[in-house]
Amino acid sequence: MNDDRDTDTVRFDLLVDQVNALVGKMDAVIERGGNTQTVIHKTAGMGPWGAAAVTACFCTLIGLVLLSIYIIHTDSLRNDDIRDLKAWQQIHEKRLNQLERKP
Repeated sequence: MNDDRDTDTVRFDLLVDQVNALVGKMDAVIERGGNTQTVIHKTAGMGPWGAAAVTACFCTLIGLVLLSIYIIHTDSLRNDDIRDLKAWQQIHEKRLNQLERKP
């Protein structure tokens, strides 16, 4: 070994040699194919609890739609009934007025 070199220079040269050896090994691994890994990613479905929750929400939605149709239908019937009652009230008022006018 040459004694006129500084110890820091010797350490740096050894580090460079180690990095070159590591790079050579990495190149050899890359050339022969290396460790190839195949990753298969699978996601689980909803499962029974998720399917039951979706079914319950769907049935609730259908029930609300049917309930609103029923309420709107019965409300329109009530309005028709009120109109009919008012019409009969007017008819009876006319008859009462006619009876009161008679001497």
